[in-house]
Amino acid sequence: MPKVIRYCKKCNREFSIYISATTRNRGQYCSKKCAGFGGNTTSGSNNCRWNGGKTFHDLGYILLKRPNHPHADRHGYVREHRLVMEKHLGRYLEPKEEIHHLNGKVDDNRIENLELIASRSEHLKLEHKLGTYKLHLIKLNTGGYHG
Repeated sequence: MPKVIRYCKKCNREFSIYISATTRNRGQYCSKKCAGFGGNTTSGSNNCRWNGGKTFHDLGYILLKRPNHPHADRHGYVREHRLVMEKHLGRYLEPKEEIHHLNGKVDDNRIENLELIASRSEHLKLEHKLGTYKLHLIKLNTGGYHG
């Protein structure tokens, strides 16, 4: 394994690295900090992995980055269907209010597919009536659910 001298892409500091088959494409930065893994990381649109503030929940819900929203999670995300309903109503939803997807597809957030439900118990009653109660309970028991 030959040792080569390289220059850091961020701070231009000289450093050395041993080159092998597995490290051939590595060694562009002198440290984790310069590579963006240390305390000097960029966030939001300055991050190279920024995707416009849109991500997906494990259960398929679309989450949008809205850090100033009063009901944002600890990472600053709000479920898209709640934002769509809030825009339609012209007000923030109460935390107890839930949104039901009429066609059952949680990533279909067109306003015509959304129904405002007053509470979790009312939502569960509706899911029971529709025969999707067990699936809904699974979602509730996985944690982090907020209809």
